[in-house]
Amino acid sequence: MSSLEDRVRLLQKLVNYGEAAFDKSSPPFGSTRDPEMRRIGIAVTEVCRARDDRCELMAIYDFVKRNIRYTGDVTNKDTFQSGYRTMQIGGGDCDDHAILCAVLAMVNGFTPKFRITSNYGSSWDHIYCIVGLPKLDPRSFVALDTTLPGSTDQRFGKEPPRMQYKDFGMNDT
Repeated sequence: MSSLEDRVRLLQKLVNYGEAAFDKSSPPFGSTRDPEMRRIGIAVTEVCRARDDRCELMAIYDFVKRNIRYTGDVTNKDTFQSGYRTMQIGGGDCDDHAILCAVLAMVNGFTPKFRITSNYGSSWDHIYCIVGLPKLDPRSFVALDTTLPGSTDQRFGKEPPRMQYKDFGMNDT
């Protein structure tokens, strides 16, 4: 079994390298280095005025919440996928949602982090993306937990109750 830090390192690689995280000969599909993800990220936020950081985060949240179904991993197997693969499949668990939110935030110039939580105190059982505001000088972080039940309007910026948490930047571990 891998440590929490090993698992986070893998998620960070998926954000930064996409499919190449698993196969170095692969192009960086689904990562911050993928021009298609940049195009998608900008298209998602085009409904916002330039420099309206909060609107951009809401647009990213809304896009993932509306288009990516929350579903569990394959039975007895923890699976991980790039942001592009999550969009292609149209579903994923909390780590897949967090990866996609982080990629879309980064290609729009934001500083995302992963927040890993222990909701029951016995294990680290949930992850979601938090994103710094304002974009150029983050002073606070907004939660993009797209797996919470409820509508976008009710859940943007909300976090699940938790006993403890750890935050990891895209290059931390």
